[in-house]
Amino acid sequence: MTVFKCLVEVSSHGILKNNKQILRKFSGQRFIGTSNRAKHAQNYLNALLLREKMKSRIDTIDFDVKVKFVFHYPKSVYFTKAGKRSNKVGDLSNLYELPQDCLQKVGILSNDSLIVSHDGSHRAPIDGVKYMLEIEITRP
Repeated sequence: MTVFKCLVEVSSHGILKNNKQILRKFSGQRFIGTSNRAKHAQNYLNALLLREKMKSRIDTIDFDVKVKFVFHYPKSVYFTKAGKRSNKVGDLSNLYELPQDCLQKVGILSNDSLIVSHDGSHRAPIDGVKYMLEIEITRP
């Protein structure tokens, strides 16, 4: 049984893990902060998911769920000129982090630790120049 499903166009697939930058305080202590690109991707996806939540009129999910993410990349980005998969396509495990955090931030999930499975999640090429994110949340 599907609890929530949406397909949204994103500017790109943000990766939180690899978009960190090291910043320094005046005392010389270092701390890690999120890059501007990752912040923009997170804010943009938050807005899209909040709109989808309001359209579907769902309450915050507070039970274990399976989530399927499909990260659609334009074929021109997904493949090199030689026809092989490009290195510009992010690792699947890194791609999960941003949408999981956004699902929690906008209140679709009460906590992203409720996700017990990512079965069926994958990256896929798509015709055109758009990046798309498909999310399907079901009961386990």
